[in-house]
Amino acid sequence: LARSVEDAAVVLKAIAGHDPRDSSSSGRPVADYRAELDAPLGNLRVAALRGYFWDPIDPEVARIVEDSFAVIRGFGAEVVDIELPHADRFPAMQNTVLPAEASAYHLKWMQDRPGDYSPMIFERLVQGAAVRAVDLVNAERARRLTQSTVEEFMRSFDVLITPTVPYTAALLGQPMVRLGSVEIEASAARTRNLFPFNALGLPAMSIPCGFDSRGLPAGLQIVGRAFEDSTVLQVGHAYQMSTDWHRRIPPEPA
Repeated sequence: LARSVEDAAVVLKAIAGHDPRDSSSSGRPVADYRAELDAPLGNLRVAALRGYFWDPIDPEVARIVEDSFAVIRGFGAEVVDIELPHADRFPAMQNTVLPAEASAYHLKWMQDRPGDYSPMIFERLVQGAAVRAVDLVNAERARRLTQSTVEEFMRSFDVLITPTVPYTAALLGQPMVRLGSVEIEASAARTRNLFPFNALGLPAMSIPCGFDSRGLPAGLQIVGRAFEDSTVLQVGHAYQMSTDWHRRIPPEPA
């Protein structure tokens, strides 16, 4: 978390790079992300992802994010409305891979300190422990197939943009949220647009793009090709140079 894209670039420079204790970390050279923030964007081609990433969504958030798309068009980018191929696979992948991995990570604490978890989170972890091996293997196969498809899709675009979360914030302890005419579990909706890019291994960032009538902030998600973090940061920085949402004090609720 950072106050600005520039701050995020400084942090990323410090934490990126190969970790000898992590065999999965990349050995690629790390760019000077801060120095590259003001690099010319050129003929930027942007995919504004529709479909899965907009259905369902709170109408206020939809309006705020649409306005942010207009800002990006305003600094010379070509923004194309399009749907991500095979996005229909994401819910099944999220409901299989995510809980299974979480349960594997938390298993010892679930056994030794079950009372430290809220009932809802503990129930989810228990469900994750029950995921069948065959379902997990099939979900991982679907993830790899989707990865290849999206990699091909992104050859036509420099970045993808979506709403970060389809609502602004739920009340503390509120289990469900209403998004238009649909009621959905708050925690599921909160990660719905984030999980795909974690699963696909793509760099993504969220930046403030406006406030709803309660004075709560909405976010714009910017996603790049694998290892093209600099482009994501450059687009986010250009957006923040064109707006002041990241510096504004939230308005009083209407």
